[in-house]
Amino acid sequence: MTAWSPLRYPVFRMLWLSWLAANLSIFMSDVAAAWLMTSLVTSPVMVALVQTASTLPVPSASRGRTICAASIA
Repeated sequence: MTAWSPLRYPVFRMLWLSWLAANLSIFMSDVAAAWLMTSLVTSPVMVALVQTASTLPVPSASRGRTICAASIA
C-alpha cells in the first residue's frame, strides 16, 4: 500500500480533487486581496490587516457557531 493508493477509489479521488481546488481558490483569493491592497495604499499595515481579516472566524447563522475561514497556505 502506498500513499497514492486511496486515489484509486473514484469517490475519494473526487473528494480529494474538490478539496484541492477549493484550497487553491482560497489561496488565490488571499493573494489577490493582498495584491489589490498594495496597489491601493502604500501602508504595509493595511496589507497585513487584509491578510488578518481573511483568517478570522466568520460568524455563522446556525445556532451561534462559527465557521473557520482560515486558509493554510
